[in-house]
Amino acid sequence: MKAFNWIQQHKYPLVVIGFFLVTALCLYFFIDGIRKDHSMELTKQKIELKEEARQQVIQERNVWQVEIEKKDEQIKSVMQKDSALQQSILIINNQIDKLTNKTYVQSKTKVFDSYGSAELQQYYNNLPDEPTNDY
Repeated sequence: MKAFNWIQQHKYPLVVIGFFLVTALCLYFFIDGIRKDHSMELTKQKIELKEEARQQVIQERNVWQVEIEKKDEQIKSVMQKDSALQQSILIINNQIDKLTNKTYVQSKTKVFDSYGSAELQQYYNNLPDEPTNDY
């Protein structure tokens, strides 16, 4: 009973204290909500920055991919030229081997091996003039 009497006597100060406590709690929750909203904005900004960085990486990757494709095309063209050059080298080496073969040389010189010096001179005089190789 003493507690009820004490509450009865101090009813208005208790109501004022309760009002301020409720007001303080409401203010605390309001400020906490604002702070959380602010942290949400920071999170959104971080996400936007990461997205921008990702887009930059994608653009840079595209630029490098174009460079890589150009270099690949250059490598392919060089490989094709190298292959053609190797083929030409093989053909030239085969021709050189054919021209330096002893039996081929003998078959080509057989025509004028039996000629005397006058006949050989006449043979050379009758050969057509070859064009000059001045490039």
